[in-house]
Amino acid sequence: MTGEWAKYQEEHKMEYLSSMERRAMERGRQAGLLEGVQQGVQQGVQQGVQQGELSGRAATVQRQLARRLGVLSKEDEQRIRSLSVTMLDRLADDLLDFAEPADLQRWFTRYTTQ
Repeated sequence: MTGEWAKYQEEHKMEYLSSMERRAMERGRQAGLLEGVQQGVQQGVQQGVQQGELSGRAATVQRQLARRLGVLSKEDEQRIRSLSVTMLDRLADDLLDFAEPADLQRWFTRYTTQ
């Protein structure tokens, strides 16, 4: 029985922490929390900037298409807003060769899976 008790005590032993160690641990915990919050804010700002850039590019492409082809359908506007930056750049280049609304539909057929 004493062997089992000693084993139990060893497995469940709680380490004594001095007040200095507790303060150091608390400071470390707070520093870790602050770093985590700062990283979260930085990532949020970066995502916001990227989303704003994407939205701005989509709006520019929509204006260029409307000027070249006339009023766009709501469906086409939505399809343009769902494009990646790479595809928006491709469309911005390709639309310079568009002569009629059917050209945009052919472009969607060729480059998207929607």
